[in-house]
Amino acid sequence: DASDDDDARGARATRSRESDEEDARMRWTRDDGAPTRVRAAYERMEAVAADYARDARRAAEATRREIDAEREEALERIEETRREVLRGKDLLERERRDFDARRVMQEDELERAYAALRDEREAFERERMRFEAERIKFDTEIKVHERYARATGGSMSARSMSYAASQSFGGEDVDGESRGFEPARGADAKVAAWVDEAKEETIDGSPAVGTTSRWKRAKDKVTTLTRAVENASLTKTAQTNAAAGVVPESARASALDGIDLVGRVLCIGGLERGSDIPLSDVEYMRPGEADARGYLSWKPFASLNTPRAYAACSTTAIGGTVVIGGSDGNEALRSVEEYRESVGKWRVVDPMSVPRIWCASTMIDGVTFVCGGYDGEYYLHSMEANKTFGSFDYGEGLGADASGVGSQPSSSWVTCAPMSEGRATLGVANLGGKLYAVGGFSGTGEILDLCEVYDPRADTWTTGQPLKHKRRDLGVASLNARGMMLTVGGRDERSVLNLVEAHDPREAKRGWWDLAPMHYRRQLHATVVDPSGDAVYAIGGFDGVSAIAAVEVYDVRANKWREVAP
Repeated sequence: DASDDDDARGARATRSRESDEEDARMRWTRDDGAPTRVRAAYERMEAVAADYARDARRAAEATRREIDAEREEALERIEETRREVLRGKDLLERERRDFDARRVMQEDELERAYAALRDEREAFERERMRFEAERIKFDTEIKVHERYARATGGSMSARSMSYAASQSFGGEDVDGESRGFEPARGADAKVAAWVDEAKEETIDGSPAVGTTSRWKRAKDKVTTLTRAVENASLTKTAQTNAAAGVVPESARASALDGIDLVGRVLCIGGLERGSDIPLSDVEYMRPGEADARGYLSWKPFASLNTPRAYAACSTTAIGGTVVIGGSDGNEALRSVEEYRESVGKWRVVDPMSVPRIWCASTMIDGVTFVCGGYDGEYYLHSMEANKTFGSFDYGEGLGADASGVGSQPSSSWVTCAPMSEGRATLGVANLGGKLYAVGGFSGTGEILDLCEVYDPRADTWTTGQPLKHKRRDLGVASLNARGMMLTVGGRDERSVLNLVEAHDPREAKRGWWDLAPMHYRRQLHATVVDPSGDAVYAIGGFDGVSAIAAVEVYDVRANKWREVAP
């Protein structure tokens, strides 16, 4: 650019000098005439044109050089951009290849993970199926164990009941015969004294009123202990192996009931020890009929027509006994047998409408009620009443006539209003002329805290206050003189219980409240109320491991349990 400026300045200086020379020449040739001036003008024009052409060439050359420089710069920028694009393309290609490689690797990893998860799922499904099979097997074993526990545990429950009753009168094994235990000491010495003609005192040691015979005292006092054989049991053994004075010559497991029949304690039916073979054997003892040494013994009684176990028993208004339902070893039974002293044997009476095992029964004003149980397929919520054993003012739901007084139907069993749900191994009690059904085991596999109250006159159930503690295989005791009832022991989902609850319907808002617990946990035990209404006995049972022979008595006034001779 600097050289171009110098050239331009030089060209202008040259033109200025040539112009001066031309002026001088024109002046010198002014007198020569017109042609000379034309020629000079022409020459001047040529010179100007030449200068202009030279300047134009120079400007064009400069412009060309600028354009070339800009073009070269643009080409360089384009080339650099192309190189950058190529570098970006290469980078993208490398990244694509890396991405594809990573994608393939991740797909392989996902495929392996999916295969592993599939294998784990298949293994889990196999394990679940194995676990389900083991659970079913375990449930089956549990059911078998429960049946065996009912047999063995129940047998000891009744055995200990019999022990508690018979021990009070003393005995020993004489000539291979079972005759009872030696007289008890301590608290049970008083029981032994009930059959001692030299003693005239009651259970609390106070003088007896009037002249009470030995038989009367034995019946009134000892029956308090032995009446509780309901749902307890004894196990059959050979005569030579029978425990002295504790069991009859053929003891039984899961015996049906012990019923005081005109001063006798009956041991009815049950299972062979260690088996599921039901018995038809019935044996009895008279608490007041001790020999000269004060020993008691079991004697044969009229046998049942049908061997049975897990049945319910109830006394009747006319001093008889009924055995209801149960199992003959093959199926649950509908059949019912009745014993009357005037007949001297068991006779089959009208069967129930459905078979029942593990049902519960009680008597209200001479009417026998049976509810719940298991028919071999379903847990039952139905209840039936037998109206042949006494008169009663039934509600219209039980077939009352226009006057409201129940009339004799063609069948001795009538269907009552059902409970709200099916259940077995429940406890029932007669409190104030109403039937209370508490606890039990439902058809859904749940141990219940349910309490329902049945009014026979209205043939209706109402829901009572639920138990504080769910339980099955419980004992129930009615303290009618105090207007309250107790639930004793049983089993919940986790363990065997020693808990005791009380309920007074007159204090409904209070619900059930806890009392002093027993010393022993027990289920499948016998529970009985002393005639005084101030003592409740818990006899025998099963503690979750083995059968127990322990006997405890609850002092209602002191709210204390004390252990007595087993």
